Amino acid sequence: SDELRQDSSVRYVTLLPNLTEFLAYASSGGANTRSDAAQFIDRIRSSVDTQVLDGDRALFDEGLRLYRERLDKTYSHVDCMAMIVCRRMKITEVLTGDRDFAREGFTILL
Repeated sequence: SDELRQDSSVRYVTLLPNLTEFLAYASSGGANTRSDAAQFIDRIRSSVDTQVLDGDRALFDEGLRLYRERLDKTYSHVDCMAMIVCRRMKITEVLTGDRDFAREGFTILL
């Protein structure tokens, strides 16, 4: 899809579900943490360096397929969708501390 074409000026790619996951993680941290998290999301979404992909039903379904194929792992569905996007866009380096990405052959940058 056109959404998965990376603009050459873009340095970072993420999915809306990843941002939702981040907000969920920050949600129990109190008012200051929640405010900081919301501001961080605003900066990501307005950054010219970052492409935020909406995803669609097909990506959801492909993520579910990978999730089912890795029942012996701890991959989240959102991670499975991100892995699929990375493969499609030929992204090999991932800015995460999540070792699941290394198990799938990605280079972890955190």
